[in-house]
Amino acid sequence: MFDGFVKGLFLEIISQEEIDLETYKGFWFLPGFEKDENCRGGTLTVNDDGEASLEILGLFPHYHYSRFGVVIADDSTTAILGVAGGKKITLIKCFPRQLSLDYDAPQSFSVGYVLIGEHFKEEALLFKRMRFRATNLNEWVVPRNMHLGVNHQEKKVSLEYELPADVCVPIGNGIQLTLTANTNNLAYKIPFYEMTIREDHFFELLAKDCLPFDQLMHMQFILLRFLELAIGSVQLPSDIAVFIDEQEIQVICHLSEKKTKDYVHPGFMLINYPQTKDMWGKIISKWYETYGKMDDVYNLYFSICQRKSGFAEQSFLSFAQFLESYHRKTHPVTQVEKDAWKVIRKRIVDAVSKEDKDCVARALQYGHEPSFKKRLEYLLDNCMVTKHILKEREQKDYIDTIVATRNYFTHYTNGKNVIHDTMQLMDIAETMNRFAQYYLLISAGLSHDEVELLFKQKYHWDQPDFPEFSPETNEQE
Repeated sequence: MFDGFVKGLFLEIISQEEIDLETYKGFWFLPGFEKDENCRGGTLTVNDDGEASLEILGLFPHYHYSRFGVVIADDSTTAILGVAGGKKITLIKCFPRQLSLDYDAPQSFSVGYVLIGEHFKEEALLFKRMRFRATNLNEWVVPRNMHLGVNHQEKKVSLEYELPADVCVPIGNGIQLTLTANTNNLAYKIPFYEMTIREDHFFELLAKDCLPFDQLMHMQFILLRFLELAIGSVQLPSDIAVFIDEQEIQVICHLSEKKTKDYVHPGFMLINYPQTKDMWGKIISKWYETYGKMDDVYNLYFSICQRKSGFAEQSFLSFAQFLESYHRKTHPVTQVEKDAWKVIRKRIVDAVSKEDKDCVARALQYGHEPSFKKRLEYLLDNCMVTKHILKEREQKDYIDTIVATRNYFTHYTNGKNVIHDTMQLMDIAETMNRFAQYYLLISAGLSHDEVELLFKQKYHWDQPDFPEFSPETNEQE
């Protein structure tokens, strides 16, 4: 495909340069325009967060001037192919970021995905297998297969290490999810007085039939949201790869958040893998099923969790919206049947004066649905840990406070139970978060008893409170 100019001259040039791991210098072209005269030299740059951009010199041949002086493409393709460092690279979802009307001027593209290892056309992005990691996956799994024995008499130290077995569970639609581990990097550190065993965990999605690349990425997204709920922090994908038979194709994508290396101790997580190991298959298959039906509600919750620096008012309103939306989706009941309500509403509207009809009709449009207060009452009445979450608060006062404060922020109608203090808002938002976590786990297939047990382990509700310290009691002791 490439003659000596590309294969020889260019590869000779780049072999003499020290190329950064996040920089790929090469020649780039559009699918179907592989000839040398259609190629453009340029650099693909990827930062630590996976954000990729392509800078090339000159426009691709199929771009031309429009009558309005804007550079446009002849077709709708958003893929760009290239060769850099002897590797085939496919860039997906590429959009012009800076295009000059001068064909010889530098041009810039933003890149959605980078696939390293093969050339693809967008319509041919079909794969059966995807592998990836998550930020705190290793801590969540909590490896317990290492046992160290010390014999002081014989002056021996024995290390027993059991290779972890793959855990495979079906998640529906002929797709299998596997939790696997890589323990190939067992090594001595020079000068041979230290030995390390590193166990890295991965997830693999394996489909019976080839699936579109975007669908596999969406399934990865859904799994990461469960890990965010379980771990309590934003989980970003890493080491993503898709496979053609046994050929591994590295995938780079732009991350939604900045990468962090914060260690999360399993004790601070809502749930970790050993706690749910025996019901992992049931949980994750149910999670995929319900996420598909309630993605708008679930995404609302996780958008709250990712705004760590958000205002207290915003967090409060978002959790209130989540609880209301969750109840509406999971309990689509009304106080009066919709058709019956239409008859009642028409009768009321017909009875009022002509000038008031439109106003009354709008006011009664959703009168058959439960109020926000009724929805909260249902959720708290059916939650088995409500008393633990509320502690000394009365349930009725707690609900009245949420309703009054939500009405104040949405309509600015003052009331006796409205909270204005930031710390109090943060406190009540955290209790609403715990109710949200409870019902998210219920939606994942856990029973009320199972969730209650997990919450008691997480928040140590079964342990007695420590007596408060006072100087008098200390002197008596």
